Amino acid sequence: MIRLLLLPTLAFVPTGAEERAVVDRAMAEGAAARLDLEAAGPDDLRAGVLAAKTYGDRIALARELAEEGVVAYERMRLEDAVRRLDKAAGLFAKTQHRWIDSGEVAETLLTSALAHLEAGRRDKAHLGFKALLSLDPGRALAKGYYSPGAIQAFQVAKADFESSADHALGPRGAAGPAKLVGARYVMEAHLRRRARGGVALVVSLYDAKARRLVDRESSPADAASLPWRTERLVSRMLACLAFDHLPASAPDPYPAGRWRVGASMEGEVYGLRPAREPFVSMGLTVRGDFLVRPHLMALARMGFATSTDARLSVADYEDLRTSLESMRVFLGIGPRLGGERWGAHLGAGLEAMAPSEIRYSRDPNCKFGAGQFCLPRRHDPGLLFGPGLAAGLSWRVIGPIRGHAEAGVSWFVLSLGDNALNAPVRLSLGLAYAF
Repeated sequence: MIRLLLLPTLAFVPTGAEERAVVDRAMAEGAAARLDLEAAGPDDLRAGVLAAKTYGDRIALARELAEEGVVAYERMRLEDAVRRLDKAAGLFAKTQHRWIDSGEVAETLLTSALAHLEAGRRDKAHLGFKALLSLDPGRALAKGYYSPGAIQAFQVAKADFESSADHALGPRGAAGPAKLVGARYVMEAHLRRRARGGVALVVSLYDAKARRLVDRESSPADAASLPWRTERLVSRMLACLAFDHLPASAPDPYPAGRWRVGASMEGEVYGLRPAREPFVSMGLTVRGDFLVRPHLMALARMGFATSTDARLSVADYEDLRTSLESMRVFLGIGPRLGGERWGAHLGAGLEAMAPSEIRYSRDPNCKFGAGQFCLPRRHDPGLLFGPGLAAGLSWRVIGPIRGHAEAGVSWFVLSLGDNALNAPVRLSLGLAYAF
């Protein structure tokens, strides 16, 4: 669901509140026609402004500065007045206070502009008067209360403001209110004079996230046709959002690459073996993984291991008289879960292993009877083939470097020799490089 903020309608021509309310209602009705849009109105914006964490403290400070600035202006301490009033106006702008009390902000801007004018900075006074008129277009300076110079400067600024071709808030101005209500898009409307006479309705649509203007259209506006003209403009402009919120291109399903190549230390023990004691073999495994699809991974393992003196039993019968060395290759495929930070996989496939010839004996005289002659049994399993399973976890360590842990088991169903080795169970831990 995409959120659209509908700003209150402004009128830069003499008009009543009813015309602005008509535009507000028509904009809301036009936005409601889009089921994928959630419209936030002026009430939501005011609630968002008031709910901001620093709003209360900043407004209290801004009001204090504004009061001090007015006092300084009345006492003709112009530099002090300008400094305080400009700070107050800046705080009002940061807090989006114009949507709560535009009159209070306008009064501060007016006093600031008058102070600039008295200090001889007519350019800044001109900009201040125009900022005031953007909030209160119907403002006028009463004769007899303000000086003729102030009234003249204000009239020049008002004529400049009314002749301006653009009274819209602009992309940067729309970003602040949108952030307060969590909206992606902002729509504003205002009524202004047409160059050929009459009133024009101008509607602007902004992408607050990208800070750009999506579309702007205008239409003649009279009291009778204002509702349907507004709805027509809104529906036509919202059609621009049919695909605007979608990414320009599909995201890369493999942002870290499709290959994972690494190595790991591996330990294995055989469930079935000619020796009675469960001996542990240790070795090195080179691994390669390929993401066939984002959630489907092909696995390849090639490892070398040799038996050690470690045993997984209390009693060591010393049946194994020579070391066992083996080389294996495993190829499999299976599902993968997770993303780039972590992942889990399960692979099923085929394994081939080439163990070395070993000698073993269960005769105590061959092991503990010094000087006794006996001949240990010889076991040559030859090449072994069978199905295997591998399940593991991986996680990103830093950049393209990933850690991984894996467990695997195999069952050999074909042997080129007389085999008594079977059901190897393996655990491995290592690092891989993703590309």
